[in-house]
Amino acid sequence: LSRLDDGDQDESLNDLLDQKKGLQELVFACLHTITRNRRQSNLWLACLRVVLEFLQVFRVIFNTSFPVWRINKQLFIWKAMYWVLVRFLVHDQGYTTYVEVFYVIAGVILATIGLTVFAAWMLKKEENTHKWWMKRLLSFLEVSSLVLFSVFWVSMLDYMVFLLDCDWYAIGGPHHMEWHDVKCLEMPHLANMAFAGTTCLVFMAVTLLLSVSDTDLNPMSRNITASPTAGTSIMLLVSKMVMVVVSTALDSKPEVQPVLMILCAGTITYFLLRRAVYYSDCLNHVWVGLWMGLLFVCGLLFEGWHGHAGQEAYLTKLTWAVLYGIFPAVAVGMLMSWLHMNKWLRRGARKLEAACNDPSSHSNLRAVYRFKSPEQVELLSRAMRKWDEEDVPDPESAKLGAFIITCGLSRFPTSCMQTSCLQPKVMAKQHRRSCSWRRQTDQTSCSATSST
Repeated sequence: LSRLDDGDQDESLNDLLDQKKGLQELVFACLHTITRNRRQSNLWLACLRVVLEFLQVFRVIFNTSFPVWRINKQLFIWKAMYWVLVRFLVHDQGYTTYVEVFYVIAGVILATIGLTVFAAWMLKKEENTHKWWMKRLLSFLEVSSLVLFSVFWVSMLDYMVFLLDCDWYAIGGPHHMEWHDVKCLEMPHLANMAFAGTTCLVFMAVTLLLSVSDTDLNPMSRNITASPTAGTSIMLLVSKMVMVVVSTALDSKPEVQPVLMILCAGTITYFLLRRAVYYSDCLNHVWVGLWMGLLFVCGLLFEGWHGHAGQEAYLTKLTWAVLYGIFPAVAVGMLMSWLHMNKWLRRGARKLEAACNDPSSHSNLRAVYRFKSPEQVELLSRAMRKWDEEDVPDPESAKLGAFIITCGLSRFPTSCMQTSCLQPKVMAKQHRRSCSWRRQTDQTSCSATSST
């Protein structure tokens, strides 16, 4: 499926379906098809996705369900981001309305998954691939999967998990934290909780599965949100899911809840800083900064629960500290990411660039630089990610990237990441293609000038 690139998707997909594989392979092929729009090369769409995910996680931490925050609901900034969590738009309408909306959301999620399986089954027959209704169905699945499992997954998970937010040690029996007259071990809420828990597990599994679509082992990928490390990306997404579940369904344990949230936010921030998960340097810096800001808010939440609980004046100052302190925290995180990447992770870049321009060093590539891991080779090979005004790869950068990968292969010849996906031959071909394109452009411009 990793070979289903933009230009050959339909042909390669037909070849895959013609092999009469089982239903599992067809489902994965269909899932790949409906996530084609996730490969975002549009800067504005990528920024919108990042901002919406950040606001949703921020609202999970900073909301009126935590008695620590003294939020002024009349502020414009609060009204502007209030809507990103569906839960707070509905829960004031009462338990019955909340459950009804839950079943609508669960129905849409399960229907999208069911239609995906149906489309995979129908695509077993080649004649169905060109029917108009199949094309429209796939277009619908592309949009619905993008909205449900990528853009607003935090809001969807938060809404469903909220039904599990019970005080299990309350006097008189477990009851819901929001609706005290709703008993958690009695019908019908027991059935609602069971269905909500099952739907959450299915939803999280599909979200994790579809998140792999942002993984791209091509270092020249133009997908802004692309990442070469599927394992780290999945681990980060699991940590985000755990944080959402803890912050939404563990209100009965205020002594444990903020600690777990700090651990989740700290883990995510650390790995984003340590691994440089995304190809785009700017996206790495932005995400580290945003999660540093979220970690700062989690720290204030912990201080409010354990430091000065019940002191109104102090809690008011603590709430305003979120507004005035999160921006410096984001800036500090971005600065830390820039320093760590350029002063530490890429500390061997200058030596490799000098060796690339020195023909005498090409005789023993293994001794050029002592890479610590294949991941370090991949990180340093990102030096090839430079394009000119015509969106053509820069020849010198492509040459340097191919040289770094060649040196990495000499030290890690069994690395799957490099031998299978970062082949120097492919990089050299892109280098020759960009050079020939430049020569052809220069010849065309010269002939046009002479004719005039």
